[in-house]
Amino acid sequence: IIDDIAWFTTFIDFSGGEPLLNKEIFDMCQYARQKNIYTMISSNIQLLSRDNNLEKLLQSPPDEIIIAYDGLEKEVYETIRKKGNFEQLVKNIEDLVRLKKERNAQFPLLTMQMVLTKKNRHMKHDFWKAAQDFGVDKAMIKPIGLWPEADPQYDKKMTQEYIVPRNEESISRHDIEEGEPVFIRWPGQ
Repeated sequence: IIDDIAWFTTFIDFSGGEPLLNKEIFDMCQYARQKNIYTMISSNIQLLSRDNNLEKLLQSPPDEIIIAYDGLEKEVYETIRKKGNFEQLVKNIEDLVRLKKERNAQFPLLTMQMVLTKKNRHMKHDFWKAAQDFGVDKAMIKPIGLWPEADPQYDKKMTQEYIVPRNEESISRHDIEEGEPVFIRWPGQ
């Protein structure tokens, strides 16, 4: 597939589900990068400590890895990420940052991301400090959204339990400490 799209593609985001379940993900990233395609993995990184994945990630890195960090406390994180293990997440972030620094590796860029929900919005101010304390390269907060053509019952549950209405919560420049990076995502959020 990469050979078929390389002539017009400059970016591949391996996301949707958990990319680290694919045992060939690192080979795919390496191959795409050889074709001058920017590669990004969006992951909860729970599987980074299995099957030597951390070592594989550093040997054949994507350009960037988005780390899902949706709660700064165990209870909140594990409520949002149903099968997530908060301690494993923290350990994997710490190990990844440490090994990347020890090897003086430029890639992958480490981006910590919080998807803003009703369950974690009270943590948004502390999120930036947590990212800085971990030593990741970037951090961003983005709103949660609904998938087109989803089940109406699912939409209702998501709206009631997770989605923060735009008029109730915003992420403004006042939420960000001076000198912190700001990332603008389509559609300008």
